[in-house]
Amino acid sequence: MKHYKLRSRISLELVDKDEWSIWSSWGINEKNECKKEESIGCYDCRAPGMGRRDILPYNIKPKFELEEVPLENYKIKRYLLGVPEGADDIFENKAFPIESCLDYMGGINFYKGCYIGQELTTRIYHTGVVRKRIVPISFYNPNDSPPSILEYNPSLKFCFPVQATTIVREDSREKSVGKFCSGIGNIGLGLMRLDNVFNQSEQDKYIIHHIDHNNNNHIIGVKPFHPWWSKKHIKQ
Repeated sequence: MKHYKLRSRISLELVDKDEWSIWSSWGINEKNECKKEESIGCYDCRAPGMGRRDILPYNIKPKFELEEVPLENYKIKRYLLGVPEGADDIFENKAFPIESCLDYMGGINFYKGCYIGQELTTRIYHTGVVRKRIVPISFYNPNDSPPSILEYNPSLKFCFPVQATTIVREDSREKSVGKFCSGIGNIGLGLMRLDNVFNQSEQDKYIIHHIDHNNNNHIIGVKPFHPWWSKKHIKQ
């Protein structure tokens, strides 16, 4: 990271994991916040409903009157809102910031210069031509009808492929419509062609076809859903 800070007047230091911890809290209001002297944090602006993010000393918990849940619940919430995070969801060394929806989540400053990929990112932004983005997806048995709503079902389990496995249209041509990013249970994230998200008909079915390390064949149905930013945010 020190290599990329250029002339910025900041200092970076690697701390042990038992010094600080990061908490995500949702279902809170302005009256139910950590005091400024107790934490470093802010509201998570990546998507409506993401709540707060706070950094606290490792041995201190947020003083919110909320139930503490496993980290898995945070991942489920992110997937339902279409919020990618880190290399588990975003293709390493291959992803474009705008295709990862960082422009909608406050992650790109189009007025700042001197960063890697600036020219291409700015050109995509000003032309408005974005054909693919990461969106929430639901998995189902391809012999069943696609789900009509996006919801997490803990009783459904699937054998997921490696990241970036192609998602194809279920027909004789098997044309690519996107790539698998990550999943948990019956939901996940996919880098999908927007035409296949917003113009999907009832007859259109998408699948992932892969073979696991035991040489077992798997076919998983995939249904993309409109993310929170919706179609009106896309420049035509």
